Order: sequence, then structure tokens, then C-alpha cells
Amino acid sequence: MLADVLSAEETLRTISVTQPTNEAASHPLNNRNLSELFWMLLGQPLEGMPWYFRELPGLLLVVIYMAACRPLLAKTVLRSSSSRWLCAVFPAGEPDSVSWRHCRSKWLLRWTLNLKYIVNIPEFFFNI
Repeated sequence: MLADVLSAEETLRTISVTQPTNEAASHPLNNRNLSELFWMLLGQPLEGMPWYFRELPGLLLVVIYMAACRPLLAKTVLRSSSSRWLCAVFPAGEPDSVSWRHCRSKWLLRWTLNLKYIVNIPEFFFNI
């Protein structure tokens, strides 16, 4: 039984695509919120700042994205679809599509910039 466990560990080591893990050499990710990145860039401390002012850059970014994405897509990429679907399908399906695009862009920001949350309001347990 012990031989089976050892052979399974050896098999995992040979199948593994990554380098063997070294606890001393592994570095934790330092994910940051968008508000932290924004205010650190401006040199302002976050301590003592009210939540609505602290999260203003992220809230503005989300509002602009949600307000501008739908008309922009209706005028460009989905021009023919929006004219045919104008009565029911486009208004019902497009907000869902916008939210899925938001998820993809958030994943890319998380992977490229180590961005944790666009909006993080721990006072109300609200994260985007």
C-alpha cells in the first residue's frame, strides 16, 4: 500500500508540467483593489477616507462601462442584430451579454495586473 502511494507521487511528479514546488521559493500574489492602485498612484493615503470617496474610481468605471457598452455595441458590432431584435430580444439579452464581457475583462485584469476587486466596500460586504 505504501508502495502504491509512493508510485502515485512519482507519477504526479513526472506528469506535472510546472516546476516542483519549493516552499521557500514560492511567492504569494499581492492582489490589490482598483481603489488602492488609484490612490497609491496619486500618493493619497486610504486611511480615514470615506467608502464612497475611496471607491469612486471603481464605481465610475463600472457605471461608464455599463452605460457605454450597450449603445456602442448596438451602433457597431450588433447593428444588424439590434434592428431585428429591437422589440424584445436585444433589450432582454444585452445586459446579460454586457455582464459576461465584464467578467472576462475582470479575469484579464486579475491575471495581468493582479487586480483583486474593481469596487470593494467591506462596510456593506459589496465586491465587484
